Parts: sequence; C-alpha cells; structure tokens
Amino acid sequence: MTESITADKSEAALRNLVAEGVLTLPIGHSDIPKPSEAEQRALAERLGNAPGKPLSQIILDERGEW
Repeated sequence: MTESITADKSEAALRNLVAEGVLTLPIGHSDIPKPSEAEQRALAERLGNAPGKPLSQIILDERGEW
C-alpha cells in the first residue's frame, strides 16, 4: 500500500469519526500544514533509529531543556 493511499484512508477515517460525533478535532487542526513526503521519510528515519524508546521520550529529547 502506498503512502498516499494510507494517508487517504486515515483522512477518511477521521472524517467519519468527526461526522459520527465520536471525535472532535482541535481548533486550528486544518491550519497545520501536512509534512512533505521528504519530511515524513526523515521523521520515519529518526524514529527508526530509536527502537524501544517511547515516542513521548523522543519528543522530550527533541525539545531539549525547558
């Protein structure tokens, strides 16, 4: 399955959840630009280099000290 088909299915699932009232998207959700395919690949590479590490820890590491 290609990335665009997967993204299309994800968007359709979100639309269905919102339409059924199961999910409410945050204000400004549609204002967030979608990452390019190159950005998605770079992110996947970074996440793939941290096996076994929780996503929350990866995000905290990326942010650095507050």
